[in-house]
Amino acid sequence: MLQKLTVLLALLFTCVLQAQHTSEINSNRPSQSMGAFSVGKTVLQLEAGATYHDDPVTDHVKNQYAAELQLRYGAFFESLELVADFNFAKQHFYKPVDGQAINTSATTGFSNIEVGAKYLIYDPFKNYEEKINIYSWKANQRFKWRRLIPAVAVYAAATSKPTGVFSSPEEPEISPKVILIAQQHFSEKWALITNLIADKISSEEFRGYSYIVTLTHGINNHWSVFAENQGYKNDFYKEMNYRVGTANLIDKNMQIDLAAGMNQREGHASFFAQVGLSWRFDKNHRDVELK
Repeated sequence: MLQKLTVLLALLFTCVLQAQHTSEINSNRPSQSMGAFSVGKTVLQLEAGATYHDDPVTDHVKNQYAAELQLRYGAFFESLELVADFNFAKQHFYKPVDGQAINTSATTGFSNIEVGAKYLIYDPFKNYEEKINIYSWKANQRFKWRRLIPAVAVYAAATSKPTGVFSSPEEPEISPKVILIAQQHFSEKWALITNLIADKISSEEFRGYSYIVTLTHGINNHWSVFAENQGYKNDFYKEMNYRVGTANLIDKNMQIDLAAGMNQREGHASFFAQVGLSWRFDKNHRDVELK
């Protein structure tokens, strides 16, 4: 009986890996990395969040409140996803003196507006059927070396110049951005996502490079945790970010998340916390499957 159950589960798992659309929501939150797989053809997904960032800088303090919204849509076929990303922030500067805030000022604006598309180039499990040993449960539980081969995707986008203090007057109004994405599933509970990013690549002065590495662990059917490291560098500065967080699957189409982290830049550290919600609308996808 145990051997038959193992075979059934393995076959089901293989079928899931061969499709972009999954039975449960596939969200990029709460990490900052982008996964290789799309949400699925005709699926619309909304990922929103709020962030608080406390940044003490030498003789003053900068507090930032930000709202994030990402829209993802599976267009034309399973491997293609269209993405629109919006970040709106409010920064509050003040100087603490004798327990009071003086020389206060505030500014608001869009810190990021981005429209792009992601395409899955390679899926190691597509058109691949894992051989099942019906005589050995132990053989079926061995680590599959194929899981070390990552799924690979590319993302290309156009980013608009941020408003207010979030940009420099010399920055280009529209800039191209590209990301190389690798995603590995070591098991049903462990996944590793790597992003290699080139931003503002048309401008020699403002061009920047970064990486994001995210390790995710599924605790059970509803809870997951992650740890993440992100580095960024251009001609003006470099920074390093560390994040940890958790996500809870409310139902197959909705997820809430919570994360916190630290930013190291210019010889000082700042701290941030975020909360978010991801929601998937896949009625159209179900209609397509029924036809």
